[in-house]
Amino acid sequence: AFRLKEIVETDCVMGYDKWLVEIRPIKYGDIAVLFRARTALPVFERAMREEDLPYFVVGGGGFYRQTEIRDVLSFLSILENPTFDIPLAAVLRSPFVGCADETLLWLGRYAKYEHKDNPLFSGVRSYDQMDKLNEVEKNKLACFRTLYDRLRTAKDHVSMADLIQMMIGESRFESKILGERSGR
Repeated sequence: AFRLKEIVETDCVMGYDKWLVEIRPIKYGDIAVLFRARTALPVFERAMREEDLPYFVVGGGGFYRQTEIRDVLSFLSILENPTFDIPLAAVLRSPFVGCADETLLWLGRYAKYEHKDNPLFSGVRSYDQMDKLNEVEKNKLACFRTLYDRLRTAKDHVSMADLIQMMIGESRFESKILGERSGR
């Protein structure tokens, strides 16, 4: 923890910021400490607190079982194939979109009304025709469709890391999940 504080506060390590397109001193938000097992975590947490370093713990019970990771994987799944109803429903309910359960119900009913095999995404395509949805929910779906279309277009032209950065950044996913949990 002392070494991390020294690195950040003395500007002795530089990193390339691809968003600003420049080299800059690293910040605390650029640093991640990964552990194979949680056994050493209390020692590191205590050291971080003693040095007054900002940190938060993600995980603890398996990285890929974390809700946020499953949300990202679901989004990636529907970018490849939007007819996967379960991942689409997960994304719509996640902090990426934040739709209400009732909205999912109306999207599903609308999609299945014409043909029982229609995917949920056909309801998402036609959200603006549904008078049962309020304007707040329609706005969420409009934002989702814009983001989805941008990411679907970009997916074959950018790296996976850049695609995920776009997904998280443009949806404000990180600020939404940090607002849900107490973190330091």
